[in-house]
Amino acid sequence: MTTPGCYTCTMEARFDTLPAREHTASDDHWRVAHATGTSLPGWLVLLPRRHLTAVHDLTDAEAATLGTWQVRLSRALRTVNGCAKTYIAQFVPRA
Repeated sequence: MTTPGCYTCTMEARFDTLPAREHTASDDHWRVAHATGTSLPGWLVLLPRRHLTAVHDLTDAEAATLGTWQVRLSRALRTVNGCAKTYIAQFVPRA
């Protein structure tokens, strides 16, 4: 299911043909994309595979794998970029 006007949903609809930067890794619930247009090397974005607008709307299965993905990606960034620290951010627009 896609939501019109949602960039993430648009990309998900093209899942099988996404370029590598838009599909670095994935499972049934999450897709990892590499952000471009940033001065920070290794800026990764963890995206849900279905339309969501808030973390509190995650299913139990999605929530159960969220932390695992965050740790795996942090370790990958350390291995590839040699970074000593990684950060996780959540951005929320005002209603």
